[in-house]
Amino acid sequence: KAVQELEDARRLVTQQTQQAWLDLQHSNQQIAALKRALLSAQSQLNATRAGITVGLRNRVDALNATQQLFNIRRDLARARLIGLLALLRLHDAAGQLDQQHLEQINNLLARSQTATPQQAVPASAP
Repeated sequence: KAVQELEDARRLVTQQTQQAWLDLQHSNQQIAALKRALLSAQSQLNATRAGITVGLRNRVDALNATQQLFNIRRDLARARLIGLLALLRLHDAAGQLDQQHLEQINNLLARSQTATPQQAVPASAP
């Protein structure tokens, strides 16, 4: 019975580690896509503002473009948080989670909390 419990625990740890790795990879891909979307949304807003000055666009178009930009910023912040959580779960599943990891994550979160939206998610980010 003890051998079976040990094997079950091994399978569970393997499954948790694999899932945490997949979650981290997915989060990284989502972050990369959202960074590209952020650049596109910023360009759209700039083009809309330019269109207003020459009479081709109106303020509603600018508001919609601004809303889209902030939605992407929100989604990017959420994806980054999910990525940090996945990283913590990966370290935990691998048995490597320690105080240093938690402090690094805490410092990252503290920096992003005190940053302005432009600092936290720069428009020129790749």
